Amino acid sequence: MNQATNAFDVVVAGGGLSGLAVAEAILRRSPETRVLCLEARERTGGCIRTVKRDGFVMEAGPAGFLDKSGAMLRLAAALGIDDQLIQSDNRDPVRWVRRRGQLHQFPSSVGSFLRTDLLSARGKLRMLLEPLQPRHRGEETVDAFATRRLGWEAAQVLVDPIVSGIYAADATQVSLQASMPQLAALESSNRSLLSSFLRSTGKVNSLTSFREGCEQLIDKLRLRVIAAKGGSIRCNAPIERVLAPNGKGKGFSVCVGGIQPEVIRSRVFVSAAPAIAASRFFTSFDARIAWQLAQIRYASVAVISMGFHRTDVPHPLRGFGYLIPSCEDSPVLGVQWSSSIYPSHRAPSDTCQLRLFIGGACHPTAAREPEGDLAAIGAAELRRTLGVRAMPLACEIHRHIEAMPQYLPGHGQRVDDIERRLREIPGLFIGGNGLRGLGMDSLVHDAELQAAAVIRHLERSRQTLLAADPAVLSLRQAGA
Repeated sequence: MNQATNAFDVVVAGGGLSGLAVAEAILRRSPETRVLCLEARERTGGCIRTVKRDGFVMEAGPAGFLDKSGAMLRLAAALGIDDQLIQSDNRDPVRWVRRRGQLHQFPSSVGSFLRTDLLSARGKLRMLLEPLQPRHRGEETVDAFATRRLGWEAAQVLVDPIVSGIYAADATQVSLQASMPQLAALESSNRSLLSSFLRSTGKVNSLTSFREGCEQLIDKLRLRVIAAKGGSIRCNAPIERVLAPNGKGKGFSVCVGGIQPEVIRSRVFVSAAPAIAASRFFTSFDARIAWQLAQIRYASVAVISMGFHRTDVPHPLRGFGYLIPSCEDSPVLGVQWSSSIYPSHRAPSDTCQLRLFIGGACHPTAAREPEGDLAAIGAAELRRTLGVRAMPLACEIHRHIEAMPQYLPGHGQRVDDIERRLREIPGLFIGGNGLRGLGMDSLVHDAELQAAAVIRHLERSRQTLLAADPAVLSLRQAGA
């Protein structure tokens, strides 16, 4: 790591995927830019962590990404690890939902919709009437939207488990426009929501990961940042306050606590930290930004990874896993079949790996339960639904406390207000998962945009300095 100083061109708050991706993108284009990445915890990577035990490759956080913007693929290529990418096995890409203790396949066509016993005859009829439902203007929750368009039964059994299982959110609380804009777009374009919904929920899009797990990306990002001439990373360095000692627009003072307290000067400050953490260190700097960030709520989730002999799991484990609706009143949000998603990459031969997700917005305290209790909840779920009665060969439990942002109604306006304020404060940038999207690809795409904006700002600052200092300008014109 480069020798640390107390003056940098750019300070990045947060050493998770967002912060590392911003720092790496800046240094890739401008290796001599002095960039310091500050991480409050003892390790970088945030929720992304891969544990290898007894031949199992277990993910504590995300197990892969959906390629929506191409950002993750571009980053992997830039880091030289695109040859390490692996694709999910999509030969049987079905999704399941647990209802009354039984697994039912999500309908993926009109025919399977008519045959499914997930819904009553009345619930199916209500869904078929979807094209006749009036359009709605303005923001609404996902549950209100689904109930209005598809009926309350479909909202509970089909839509709710997607929201709670994937976003750890409460469908009655989160904004449709902010959390699931693709559904809002369907209504705006007057396309059939029913047919589009069946196609999107019945099958799982291809997932992409890395041979050695998602932490392989974090390791490469960290090495690339500290290998750059101007790059450095400091862990155990929580930011306590951000100040503008000479007036906003003239640099920042970053007050760092932890084991090595100090005040760091920076021309640019980029927050890639969780919104709840950023709201605290921005309080002294800008109360308006701090207040808006503080309104972004987070949910907690525990992830339990278990490895078994394949013969100890009676279920065929077709597809990717199953989700559980909130109406089932279970603290388990869903179960992912990791060894079915990435065969030969996540479990030794003749074994399988299952991942359970516990907690979320509807069970806000569940993720904080003792590990023994979490393991018992997981074992009970696998026994009841999949018939697993054996002890696991390996088990890993990871808690992510206040890690999943909840995009509540008004989130879009909140982000717009923050961005308007940022335009008034040159050199200040805010990213991370609290504002513009979840998922690895969305975070890296936002990091690309943040890094490009930082570089433009630094270049404008240099041009301003040259224009304001005739001596510097004359030296430049002389070729010095």
